[in-house]
Amino acid sequence: MRIVAGRRKGMTLRVPEGLAVRPTPMRVREAAMSILGGQLEGWHVLDLCAGSGAIGLECASRGAARVVLVEPDRLALVALRDNVARANLGAAVEVWATDAAAAIASSARLGARFDLIWLDPPWSAGLHATLLQALSAASLLRAGGEICVESEKGVWDESTPFSLLERRRYGSVVLERMVPAEPA
Repeated sequence: MRIVAGRRKGMTLRVPEGLAVRPTPMRVREAAMSILGGQLEGWHVLDLCAGSGAIGLECASRGAARVVLVEPDRLALVALRDNVARANLGAAVEVWATDAAAAIASSARLGARFDLIWLDPPWSAGLHATLLQALSAASLLRAGGEICVESEKGVWDESTPFSLLERRRYGSVVLERMVPAEPA
């Protein structure tokens, strides 16, 4: 597992052992970054359920000004913090040792806004819909921002509080890009 491009291109990422973390495959990260425009200069990124930090560190390597990596799992945090330290990307990267719902609530209280929110909770936990509702209520996206949701089968349907821009399948991973729904 390596960072694909940017200032830290080729850096190997430590991945915690066990089933608590399922890193985003390099192919999916490459495709997502290409779709997003490749360079993310000045972006603010929220990586919920960060695991090893592969997505957030990829964004920071490509120029994101601020990346918040959210991870509640103790073992994953050890690997995540090690990866952040070795990446040496400075104050641009923050690690929050909390769960996604708490991070969403904290970000809303702080008035934080993001250009990209990456949502990839454990697929078996059934958290996608709940977290999308919380993200909608918190209004954390900047104008023009989007949410990328990684899942096994796709999670968007008519009840989702976001509009679907695009859905792509990469092997066992479905990546959905969403933006706030237009008011009715």
